[in-house]
Amino acid sequence: MSGTAPQVSLVLGPCAGDSALVGAATEFIVMRQGTGMMAAGGPPVVKAATGMEVSKEDLGGSEIHSKQSGIVDRVAKTDEEALELARTFLSYLPTNAWSFPPRAEAREPEAVDLETVMPEEPKRPFDVKKVIRGIVDEGSFFEIKPDWGRTLVTGLARIDGHPVGVVANQSMVGAGAITAAGARKARRFIDLCSSYHIPLLFLQDVPGVMTGPQAEKEGTLREGLAVVYALAWADVPKVTIVLRKAFGFGACAMGGWGGEQTLVAAWPTADFASMPVAGGVAAAFKDEIERAPDPEAKRLEIEARFKDGTDPFNAAARFTVHDVIRPRETRVRVLQAFELARNRRTAAPEPVARYGVMP
Repeated sequence: MSGTAPQVSLVLGPCAGDSALVGAATEFIVMRQGTGMMAAGGPPVVKAATGMEVSKEDLGGSEIHSKQSGIVDRVAKTDEEALELARTFLSYLPTNAWSFPPRAEAREPEAVDLETVMPEEPKRPFDVKKVIRGIVDEGSFFEIKPDWGRTLVTGLARIDGHPVGVVANQSMVGAGAITAAGARKARRFIDLCSSYHIPLLFLQDVPGVMTGPQAEKEGTLREGLAVVYALAWADVPKVTIVLRKAFGFGACAMGGWGGEQTLVAAWPTADFASMPVAGGVAAAFKDEIERAPDPEAKRLEIEARFKDGTDPFNAAARFTVHDVIRPRETRVRVLQAFELARNRRTAAPEPVARYGVMP
């Protein structure tokens, strides 16, 4: 039934073996803090098999599965809160994949001044959730997996009452780079939205896919490719807003240009490149910089030569974005784009087919 009818698990007590598999197989998983547990085998089985003594919480409690494994989507403190989270999640989805998502009452966004949310210093982080709240209907953002893969923010929201899925880089954590965990989180969320015909909104501020020894050990390259694979088969309207950085393959994984979007727009603060200018110059002009009488001055001179080529107006001139917009225009332009996409519907939806081998 995956991808044809929404499935939800509430893990309110200890689940081991088959019951844990059933819980982990569904599309939205809530675990109660302190009492919920999921594990392939409970503490007695672990002790018999390995000789290790471990508590239920340390084996497969909410801390493990919401922050480390990423299996749990939300944590609840009570049974009642768990039920409410399930109701809220289901309110964004149709009852099956042969229906479009239901519209709710439209609301204006929260009073967030999008013109001032971006720091003047390009490397300074900011909370992308403020941008989300300034675009979507007030009180409608429902975050999925908030404690795992935190370089990305994923969640359901509404714009003019219509459900949308939001994927955004969170520069406050790891500069918003795509990690293995963040990529798995995004891929699963994109598949969810595609299955139930929920349009996708990407908010880009991505320095690229995370690199380094640990990232390579985690298979980040393959996980990043899995996001692009999911996007390729996501048969839903897509809108991409480039807030700041749009570097390299990470930009492709964040709904970059060429993904058949209804709209790709950039804020004036956007910066497009295969990699940051500083890093690119250091790599491409290494010998020339080292031979110069003043290497630092030479590096700055070469960087200045290329700086203007990565701004949003150059991207617009090359048609890699549709428009450069003021931040305060974002909601209106996103709303118009999704409305245009809805007006192009010609038939009732059907379940989404997938082919090939997902990485």
